[in-house]
Amino acid sequence: MGSFLQALENFFNAGTGFLFGSKSLVIFRALHVLMTFIGCVVSAQVLWDAADFCNGVMCIPNLFSLIIFSRIIALDTRKYIDGRAA
Repeated sequence: MGSFLQALENFFNAGTGFLFGSKSLVIFRALHVLMTFIGCVVSAQVLWDAADFCNGVMCIPNLFSLIIFSRIIALDTRKYIDGRAA
């Protein structure tokens, strides 16, 4: 119950609930109940594999952003290092 309330709070604080309206809350609740049920009936290995897959997928937008902003990151890092050396 606690994880559901935290997820619900994050869902609406991120603006998703506002963007998609009150129907999104019904869909969110249904998905949460479904995922809770699936988590109870599958093996632990399947859950760990799914978690590993999701963590791997989350890396994709981060890597994409690092490639796009690599020049800015390098310049800011150089400025920071030079400022600490002074």
